[in-house]
Amino acid sequence: MSTAYEDAGAWTTPPAHAEVEPRKVELTKLEEILTRQGAVYGKPTLLTEFGAASIPGYRSGTLEFWSEDYHAKVIEETLAIAERMPFVCGTFPFVFADYRDPSKEIDSYWDELNYKGVVSYSRREKVAYWTLQAAYARRRVRRTKDA
Repeated sequence: MSTAYEDAGAWTTPPAHAEVEPRKVELTKLEEILTRQGAVYGKPTLLTEFGAASIPGYRSGTLEFWSEDYHAKVIEETLAIAERMPFVCGTFPFVFADYRDPSKEIDSYWDELNYKGVVSYSRREKVAYWTLQAAYARRRVRRTKDA
C-alpha cells in the first residue's frame, strides 16, 4: 500500500486514522541466489555484508527505510534465510558500527557518516544489535542441543 500526502510535513507521520501497512522486506532474490549457489557448488558458504542503514534513534512501526526497525527486520529475515540453507556455515552483517566515510560529501542531507552499523558511531546499540544478539543466542542453544 502506498500513500501520498499533500501536507508538507505529513510524510514523516501519517495521520492517526490512516491504515499504513508495514513495509515488506523483500529478500526473494537473495534466497534464489543462495539456493542456486548451494545446488551448483554444494560447499560451505559464509553469508557476509548484509543489512541496511538506520539513523540512530529513528523508529518506525511501519518499517520505513532508514529506521532502526527496518534495519533489524532486514537482519532478522536474512538470518532466517541463512538458517534454511544447510550449506550456510556462518553469517556476518555489514557492519558492526556506524563510521565516518570520507567518500560522503558533507551537505545539508549527509553528515559524512555511514549508518549501516548495528551500533551507532558513539557505540549505542541499535535495535538491529539486539536482533542479531538474540538470533546468535538461539543458534548457539540449538547447536549445543545438537552436539
